[in-house]
Amino acid sequence: MDDYRKREAYETDTMSSFGLKQYPVPRDIPYPQVEKIAKDMNYCLIVRPSRGKYYYLKGINGEKTYKEIKNHLLENVASRYKHHSKCCLYIF
Repeated sequence: MDDYRKREAYETDTMSSFGLKQYPVPRDIPYPQVEKIAKDMNYCLIVRPSRGKYYYLKGINGEKTYKEIKNHLLENVASRYKHHSKCCLYIF
């Protein structure tokens, strides 16, 4: 899709919802379409858990900044929290 200014991939997830709004999307939807849904809904994080049937789109809800989310993900990577999950943080 490449309709984003920045994309960073991590092998982790957010702890619980981390205060972010969340929207499930079935995994059988092609990933470029999942990116489009995230962009259209103004969600900045796409999580693919290691198990399950859904991607989880997570968005800034006015309580967390992009930098806070990125720092949270980096802390989770360092602690190997859900290290089999994959996520991408976007700036659209």
